[in-house]
Amino acid sequence: MMRSPFSKSKKSLVKETVVSSPGSTSPSSQEGSEKISVTSESPSVTQHTQAPLSQETLSSTQREEIRLLFHNQQAPNCHSCGEACTRLVTRVSNRNGNGGRPYYKCIRCDKFSCFDDSRGEDENNPVCDCGKASRRQLSSREKGRRIFYVCKTGSCQFFQFHKRQDGSNWSVGEDLAEALAELRVV
Repeated sequence: MMRSPFSKSKKSLVKETVVSSPGSTSPSSQEGSEKISVTSESPSVTQHTQAPLSQETLSSTQREEIRLLFHNQQAPNCHSCGEACTRLVTRVSNRNGNGGRPYYKCIRCDKFSCFDDSRGEDENNPVCDCGKASRRQLSSREKGRRIFYVCKTGSCQFFQFHKRQDGSNWSVGEDLAEALAELRVV
């Protein structure tokens, strides 16, 4: 093992995973490379090592984060104006249980399109107008925490409430809503 000439100074270890987005042509980032920096208190002292990323070097959480980062390969178009939607991330302080969740929105129309993750996706959900399984979601507190289904990619305007056997809409209490969100069911 090689000893650092800076062993007497206080050091911090920073690990960055560099991943290019689909279609990115940035020459400064090498897709699939891992950069580990060992930095002393002096800002001018840094060592870098490059090692290829593999399934073994990434934890399951890191793999899930990368998968979620590129869940939808192409931004959906807005139903109102036809413009490509912009990918954004909800505030961590979101009160509806969606904190830090990626989503698409039409900036021109100021309209939400769809979430860009796998929460609420299930092959047993009703089929949307696109012919794909829909996404299960939960309405806000103000709208009674009702369970409903929408197009998971934002490609069509499919919407359907989850119904009980008597035909009434399913709604859940706040504790159950938080648990369902944490379990990624809605």
